[in-house]
Amino acid sequence: LDRVYPISEVPGSELFTGWCASGCAHDHVGQRSVDDLLEAAQSLVAPELAAADPDAPPALEPLLARPGSRDLRHRGLGVEHVGQLLAAGARVLVVVADVPRRREVLRAMAAPERFGVERSVVVSEHMSATHVQRTMDDLVGGVAPAPSLAVVDHASLEHVLDGREAFDVVVVLDPPATTGARDRLAAAPGSTRLHLTFGARETRFAAEALRASLDVRATLADTYRHLRDAGPAGGEALASLLRGDAQHPRAPGAIVHGLQTLLGRGLLELDAAGQLQLAAAGAPAASASS
Repeated sequence: LDRVYPISEVPGSELFTGWCASGCAHDHVGQRSVDDLLEAAQSLVAPELAAADPDAPPALEPLLARPGSRDLRHRGLGVEHVGQLLAAGARVLVVVADVPRRREVLRAMAAPERFGVERSVVVSEHMSATHVQRTMDDLVGGVAPAPSLAVVDHASLEHVLDGREAFDVVVVLDPPATTGARDRLAAAPGSTRLHLTFGARETRFAAEALRASLDVRATLADTYRHLRDAGPAGGEALASLLRGDAQHPRAPGAIVHGLQTLLGRGLLELDAAGQLQLAAAGAPAASASS
């Protein structure tokens, strides 16, 4: 599709405004606060990632059994299918494994000059619950315009649907990597059609995204070293450490999973001021990336 409609020739759309492609601090309006992440990490409820296995994806039968589901897997359709639906005037919700990493692939789809898209939004786990609600209210406003495009990651799907029948079609671009993600798709309103378009490449992408989220060492090693060398951190300094400085920010789910793991092991703790620090008992330097 991009050979037919080169991205370089498409005027910039408002989709993903605030997300930087590279070389930025990943700040954007409405992002989840570090206090929210710390609160989630201290919860007694185990995160969804705790029981996930990149090598054992959930069965898809509950999705395929839904009335109106279309199995378009392994046909290389993906983004092209999204374009066809928009051209036909549909209200489309695209579900991906990782919004920042899918940003450039989907951004061009939202250009009004391309498919006449009336409105487009992105919702991801990087956003606060309040901002997600405001974003969806702005999109729907009673009834979403047609054609319209929303892009969401699996982790935020329930907040986007939330009983709304605002979309004609949900295109599953990347497969669900956890049972919870699969069940959120299965719980979509009955009038919403599911189209599964992923293939081997997207399956590998989803598995690698999950594997990265489960890697506590990669997620929190630099944070641990900073706390060890510079002492407690909080506020924006801690938020910057947790999100990282790579091209794409770390997923909040990965951060919460990593923090919950190290807090549970007694390697990290919160001080009286609510700042994150090494546990008072200390830990061997070698544990910094365990």
